[in-house]
Amino acid sequence: MKKSGFRKNLTGTFALTTAFLLATSLITTAASASPSVKHHFSNAQGFHERLHEGFHTQILLPVQVEEDDFFGWTFGALLERAGDQTLDMKSRLQAITAVGKTGYDRPQSADEAFAALIPLLQDDESEIRMAALGETGMIASKYLKFGSTTFDLMVSLLEDSDPAIRSEATAGIAIMGLNHDSFRERSFNKMLELSQNSHTEIRDMVSSGLRSLGEKYRLHLHKAFNTLKVMAHDESARVRETAVYDLGTIAENNWFYAQETIQAVKPLFRDETQAVKAAAISITGWIGQRYAEYAPEAMKALSVLLWKDTPETKMTAVSMIGMIGAEHKEHGKTAIDILKPLIRDDDQQVRETAAEYIQAIADAHNIVSEKKRAVSFPSRPGLLGSMGNPVSKI
Repeated sequence: MKKSGFRKNLTGTFALTTAFLLATSLITTAASASPSVKHHFSNAQGFHERLHEGFHTQILLPVQVEEDDFFGWTFGALLERAGDQTLDMKSRLQAITAVGKTGYDRPQSADEAFAALIPLLQDDESEIRMAALGETGMIASKYLKFGSTTFDLMVSLLEDSDPAIRSEATAGIAIMGLNHDSFRERSFNKMLELSQNSHTEIRDMVSSGLRSLGEKYRLHLHKAFNTLKVMAHDESARVRETAVYDLGTIAENNWFYAQETIQAVKPLFRDETQAVKAAAISITGWIGQRYAEYAPEAMKALSVLLWKDTPETKMTAVSMIGMIGAEHKEHGKTAIDILKPLIRDDDQQVRETAAEYIQAIADAHNIVSEKKRAVSFPSRPGLLGSMGNPVSKI
């Protein structure tokens, strides 16, 4: 049985260090046999790598600090430049990045760098606050002595005027718990509290924070899962979508949540927002592919979409059922029986898609009688090679 991870590219994930997050797969796009789907924490590559590299490659010139010198500036001069509001934005951002890197790399400079960055969290410019937040968190990720101060700073930034900074601060709170066992309870309890926060971007980030903390600290997993089930019905479509994918990630890594996840996301097949609906369908189909024992339940859940829905949704459901049937020989005949009536659907694309998947299942498992019936229907080449992309996400 194939096993490939969920991924998410968190649109604005927090800046701490590369080795930060323990391996917890996150979702990006449903583009392979598992719905590699949308945003959030990514494996052991963590929040900091995403944002910190973003500063280097998108906002700043490449920053290299060597021998306490940055483009001719000493560390002391960099500390001054970081807080100099008369300088242009690019120069200040370069100085902040250099100060953070020096404090991270050199223990003898960590205290001075950390102290210089803290006032910048109150700067008038959101770009400066964001850069200071990233570098402060980076230093705290390495030196636990800064942890408590950093945690409190992140909590205070939950009320920042910039939604992106509120989001990054939320991620940072989760990361503190992921990176340091001593912050496990504080981080998890704060995530639970923030799951009902009034800011959508905070709740959106909380979803993956809870999931990651729950998977690292198994005693919290059940509470995280149950909270995510509630968040899957949040008033915000963005939060609902993220929660669905995080439920799917838990099901991927913990088989005993697979059946409950199907039941939790099935009502969202009728969600008014297409992205949420697609997430629920994608997760259900993937669980059916991942776990043979839950394939019948997944196909049964998906089959309700085959009769009174849009052609696009029907084709997605057909694709998912088809992939389940092709993945598990013992369920191939059932999948074919579910898809057969669609050969007479009113929509031509639905008819063709159903015929193609019937043939694909027959080919995969050498079901000769079905091969003969399917050959009279048009098919596109390479179906099995593209079966993993029935649903896509931004």
